[in-house]
Amino acid sequence: AQVLTAGELEDNQRSSVQKLSAQIAWQNEFKGQGVTIAIFDSGIDQGHPYFTDRINQGFNFTECNDNFSDQHGHGTHIAGIIASMAPDVKILTFKVLNHQKNHVSTECTPGQYLNSISAGFDHIVRYAEQNPEEKIIINASFGQLLAAQNIENHTTCQKVRTAIEKGITVVAAAMNNNDDRPRIPAACEGVI
Repeated sequence: AQVLTAGELEDNQRSSVQKLSAQIAWQNEFKGQGVTIAIFDSGIDQGHPYFTDRINQGFNFTECNDNFSDQHGHGTHIAGIIASMAPDVKILTFKVLNHQKNHVSTECTPGQYLNSISAGFDHIVRYAEQNPEEKIIINASFGQLLAAQNIENHTTCQKVRTAIEKGITVVAAAMNNNDDRPRIPAACEGVI
């Protein structure tokens, strides 16, 4: 794979930035300024030079500490896409998936959270309450298969509903499974 610096990325004709027409938004002077994206994933490679001075805050909800290093690679990949498309965006990293890309029970506050994803949602809602001037987007590039009749009653969908009520936009992956079975959080009401 070819590794590009941020400047090389903008100039590369075959880059995802051009394929997704980011330069149209950039011509209108929009590069993500004033937007905070909370990446709910497997963490970010904090040592990667592409993320120097781009990560504003992070927490590891799988192990209850501030080491949100990515042992899987998926979160780093997602953060790279976001930072490439919107270079001025503020990035918050919420490690809610472990090295096997699974959510886990968390002991951050025993008995308060069912899992690391719930803990992440509660944290971003508190963050939004403390920072009402920020435009916040949650990016959740994962999904859990559920029976359709159980979706809106699932804890994750309840957490999504609370986030949306607080003005947070939630964007989630439909997954790469080549089927039409609903997965959460993408299938939760109000999710893009």
